[in-house]
Amino acid sequence: MPPSIEKQARDSSVHMVIRNVLKIDDYNAMAAEFAPRGFDDIIALNMRSASQVKELARLVARRGTLNLVGDKPLDGLVDTDMGRLHYDYVALVGNPGLDVTKSYGDIRNRCDLRAGGVTVIIGAGGPMGQMHLQRALELPDGPRLVIATELNDVRLKALQARFLPLAEHNNRILQVINTSPGPSVLREAVMTATNQAGADDVVVCVPSGPLMAEAGTLMSPDGMLILFAGVPIGTLAPMNLSNVFLGNAQYTGTSGLTLRDQALVMK
Repeated sequence: MPPSIEKQARDSSVHMVIRNVLKIDDYNAMAAEFAPRGFDDIIALNMRSASQVKELARLVARRGTLNLVGDKPLDGLVDTDMGRLHYDYVALVGNPGLDVTKSYGDIRNRCDLRAGGVTVIIGAGGPMGQMHLQRALELPDGPRLVIATELNDVRLKALQARFLPLAEHNNRILQVINTSPGPSVLREAVMTATNQAGADDVVVCVPSGPLMAEAGTLMSPDGMLILFAGVPIGTLAPMNLSNVFLGNAQYTGTSGLTLRDQALVMK
């Protein structure tokens, strides 16, 4: 820790514990000592190791935050727990500057689909996928283009019949794609539509770790991955978390409904 920061902390009323030269193998013991249920906030400065970020993310408490601050990329993709993003609401924030506080707030953390952008909805033929599709097409200042994917031909035809008129009515473009030939079909469509930039928002409505990993590759550097399908906590997928602080990428998810909500739907 720089002496100036240490002095500032000691001069404040904050209780401070300094542990220098921590290694990855020391993280579990530190968490057991100070935060057995996880740290509410972890701020990681100038990380270079993807493995180190993976282990730090494991120590974040439910509804906690990992703030990545740095101006150089990590040495690889980070095996990221998709289940924790979805069920534990762990937030990944960051920025490339010198001020850790700039990672927080509305400027770097949007909470809706990008206006005039490109949205991809994977698994659009199911009930949850159709909900997201309808919302995207009806959302004021919503995306200009929505790419909806499905594997089932019957569901594909139903999507076209139900939502193409809605898209036309709201001056939106809807592309419905059968991805059964393989992932390259969707990737080619997204990159063609965005001039190789990637999608602004990718919504995943299929509970599949490999599919979530694929979805992450479709994002623009400042895109948002939205997980609306649950996978078990511990399901890892490689993600480019360098873009969290270098490009303002966001990774988020929610189960969407409480048990009470589901009971109301059944009525």
